[in-house]
Amino acid sequence: MLWLDKITSWLGHRRAQRLLARQSTYRGIENWWQTQIGQEMQMATQEELSNILPNLFGYYLLNVGCCSDLECLKSSAIKQKLKVQPDAHVDGQGAVRAEAHALPIASDSVDLVLLNHALGFELHPHQVLREAERVLVPEGHVVVVGFNPLSMWGFWWFLNGFRKSAPWSSNIMSQLRMKDWLKLLGFEVVQTQSCFFRPHVAQSKILARLQFMERFGKRFLPHWGGIYVIVARKKVSCITPVGRVRNWRISKAAPVLVSSSRGAANLEIWDLDQVG
Repeated sequence: MLWLDKITSWLGHRRAQRLLARQSTYRGIENWWQTQIGQEMQMATQEELSNILPNLFGYYLLNVGCCSDLECLKSSAIKQKLKVQPDAHVDGQGAVRAEAHALPIASDSVDLVLLNHALGFELHPHQVLREAERVLVPEGHVVVVGFNPLSMWGFWWFLNGFRKSAPWSSNIMSQLRMKDWLKLLGFEVVQTQSCFFRPHVAQSKILARLQFMERFGKRFLPHWGGIYVIVARKKVSCITPVGRVRNWRISKAAPVLVSSSRGAANLEIWDLDQVG
């Protein structure tokens, strides 16, 4: 599938350039979710997440990306939920205005990170994954939701490459590519699901008649859904000394000021234990 990743990467790079000129990317995709086809895809995603989130435990859940107000989050056993979006219209309790590639969250402080279509609308999606790995506690989980290029939805995405509006301006990545990125960051993929096997149709009556494709796809084409959901666990290697351990003298070292190349020095790092 290397050819597919190269094509989607090239098309995605061109579309990512358009995102720089759009100040309301997240608002555009939020408006698209209100359409008939958008609501159908969102309902399918919520059904998948409702089966996954109750099995993931912890103290803090970080929801990054579009579709911040998901009903399925109520099924999670985690009580403290925080949503992150870059637009100023985000409001309400537990909402933070921030960029996904530079989260103002302390390292090793979150138990579950939900990247809900967050990677497809970022110019540097790999950096978003790095931030998710940074804020997660050891053995914490990340749930990645994205559009699948190997699907009827992906075929329609290729045909609409000239359009600048959401969701066609997103940069979709295959499941294999996403799993490779997760493994490079030290994650262990524990579960993969996909949903919405119907084509892109705007009419609600036709979508209702094609409902049988969901059952058919779940049984015979489980990896060809328009949306995939990947669950991965953050693995931390523990080094166990072999043999006798000498008592080395440890001298106090002077504190060293380390500058950040990502501009994180200008961010206010939040300790969730203090916030909660």
